[in-house]
Amino acid sequence: MTPEEALSTGFTRWLSAVVPTASARIKAGLPLDPYATSMRVNRYISASLGEIDAGKSLSVGDAAQRVTDLVGAQLVQREGGTPRLTPLGKRILDAWRAIKIADDREDYELPRAVVMVREGSAARAPLYIDALEFWRKLRSLRPAAQWFDSPEALALAIYLNRTEGDYNPFNIIFALRVTLLDDLAPWKAWGKAMKRLAGGNRSALARILEASDSWASRSQGRIAFCRAMELVIVDQTSPDDARALLTTWGHEPAPTGAASG
Repeated sequence: MTPEEALSTGFTRWLSAVVPTASARIKAGLPLDPYATSMRVNRYISASLGEIDAGKSLSVGDAAQRVTDLVGAQLVQREGGTPRLTPLGKRILDAWRAIKIADDREDYELPRAVVMVREGSAARAPLYIDALEFWRKLRSLRPAAQWFDSPEALALAIYLNRTEGDYNPFNIIFALRVTLLDDLAPWKAWGKAMKRLAGGNRSALARILEASDSWASRSQGRIAFCRAMELVIVDQTSPDDARALLTTWGHEPAPTGAASG
């Protein structure tokens, strides 16, 4: 089954809503992580949470954007114009400090993400609960490792998981129990074959594919967050398998504490 065969009904209307004009900014669908423009890895989050917790000004170029992104991640709230940690933000920062990973070391990206997943889930924070549910669906369609090895496919799944009216392409793919994302060539061919947007040189689907490729090119932290969700899920039923995953990914289970809580 090709993407065109699976999504023909309603997909054109969905594309028109998602990409109404040739110059329209294309927004991703349901996120798989809490990251945004100014913080695509959590080592940047660590420093900012620490500064806010200490009542200091943020030492970043665009402090306003960083605060906006932290608010979106449900880690910070504004009180009278002043950024303050949310209870979730405080729990995450305290947990990082407790196991000495509240810093900017790149090799702690995964254990910091595991803490975020666990604390976000425990707090029933919508962003983190929705991301976990989305990841559960993805890993039921194909092995987790295949998603990690194909950030372009993972990115396209995110862009397709967006509801306009009563239509959501990813939900159709999930209901059919086929990925349609193992090979992106049919998507690219379909995008080229579609009518170009007025005033532009690409079709709506081609623009979505372009946006998802851009997402994939900056996916290091996001892949780490998906790996963290995988660890948390696997650890619930098989801690030994979770520790084996850590070893496979080049991490030492004991120091990170990621698989043993």
